[in-house]
Amino acid sequence: MTIRSFSQFFVAALLTASYPYVRAATVQYNYGPVRVNFLGGPSVNTPLQGFNPALGTLDSINLSYSATAILLEGDALSTRIGIDDGTALLATISFPLLIGRVEQTETGTFTVPISDWTDFETAGTVDLTSTPFTACRGSAPTPSGCEAFEGRESGTVTYTYTPPVETSTVPEPGTIAFFAAGLMGISLAARSPVGGCRFSRFVRGNSCDFGAYRSGRKSQ
Repeated sequence: MTIRSFSQFFVAALLTASYPYVRAATVQYNYGPVRVNFLGGPSVNTPLQGFNPALGTLDSINLSYSATAILLEGDALSTRIGIDDGTALLATISFPLLIGRVEQTETGTFTVPISDWTDFETAGTVDLTSTPFTACRGSAPTPSGCEAFEGRESGTVTYTYTPPVETSTVPEPGTIAFFAAGLMGISLAARSPVGGCRFSRFVRGNSCDFGAYRSGRKSQ
């Protein structure tokens, strides 16, 4: 390796060591619990903390949920809860066939599509809307055939983002140490002749081949 190539390697390594590397970060908020009535109940809104754009650039939005359907009597078909943000349907929580007195819990995670991120990019809150639905075919003495059929829902939203790059005029301690070690190496190379070739020749434009030094020859 010539001193020229060594210097180029050192400069490249120094730039790599001092280049700012920004790691992705996450922030989480809980929502709920939300109570819904499957027997003709209305949609229910619940506030969800949005993503503050001051934190950085948003990379993804994931919501995890836990929802429970509680039926006192009857046969419930196609039971589900739709979740939307007032603009688009984000997910549907579906329950299996429920018969008689039963309690069923469903859990899962879904990702908010990029097209809906603008609804969540706010320092305030976002309204999540939960809309219940079921089709009852039971024998309970009610018009629907089901009795006392309700649901509960809660969850967590996770925002993954990239923080802004902070510029600093003070080098990192590791960078300073690396730079000092490199300067020391170049200084030793300049002072110590190897096979009669000094760093001063490199300054004047004559590169030195370290392999030739070991064999007692100096490259031209």
